[in-house]
Amino acid sequence: MNTIVSIRNFIATAKKYDGYLEKSSNKNLDSLTGNAGLNNYTRFGRDYDKIMGTHLNGQSWCAMFVSMVAVECFGVAKAKQLLGGNLFAYTPAGATMLGAKARKPIVGDLVFFYSIKMGRISHVGIVTDVGKNYFYTIEGNTSGDPGVIRNGGAVNQKRYPLNYSAARFGTPKWDKLTSKTNIVDKVKAKVTAKSAAAKNPYASPSTTLKVGSRGQSVKWLQWELNQWKADLRVDGDFGSNTDSWVRKFQTTYKLKVNGIVDSKTISALKKN
Repeated sequence: MNTIVSIRNFIATAKKYDGYLEKSSNKNLDSLTGNAGLNNYTRFGRDYDKIMGTHLNGQSWCAMFVSMVAVECFGVAKAKQLLGGNLFAYTPAGATMLGAKARKPIVGDLVFFYSIKMGRISHVGIVTDVGKNYFYTIEGNTSGDPGVIRNGGAVNQKRYPLNYSAARFGTPKWDKLTSKTNIVDKVKAKVTAKSAAAKNPYASPSTTLKVGSRGQSVKWLQWELNQWKADLRVDGDFGSNTDSWVRKFQTTYKLKVNGIVDSKTISALKKN
């Protein structure tokens, strides 16, 4: 598997968990939003404990999210090599293994966020895109609010300015994924960002959406826009931020720019 395909699969696998909520207890861990609570129980912690023989489910889980996405894509042995020698649940350990430092990010990097208050690396995510002014991420145990949110309780896509002072970047060891392809690789090689986007957990709209609309259809819209490049909170409320991103999308794809999500805009979102 070449590096480009590996990075694409890594990002696509992470994105399919966008909107996942941590659980109030050790139940319904595989459900995207069921049993939601603030006690840090997740499928990622459960699976990490099984592999590593630890008892960390119920603790902060941003690093376990990254580790288990790597395992899902490449298997345990390759994931350990990819992450610099081992899976990690403690963010400073991951930053050390990958030699994270302040520099310009590249797609597929892990971004480690330094906390001045804590005096150490305190959060981690995956870089999914790099634009002219911003880099984009998907992170576990965060929220849709701006800035670094530790213990936010959800998997969310976010963005930060390229000069974000707290960010340190480490590149996974993509060269460790040799061309010898195992069964998991063969299956995952077929996964693209488009197929991952098709796993939108919300029902697609059956009517036109606009500012003031609410509900599951708006969550579908926000989720799709985030797959593109938006940084929206998936809350089902079609407000000014959602309107702004709809207009940006319509401009990019040469649709009528009016902020109204009609059948043409819905079709374009499904294709992109």
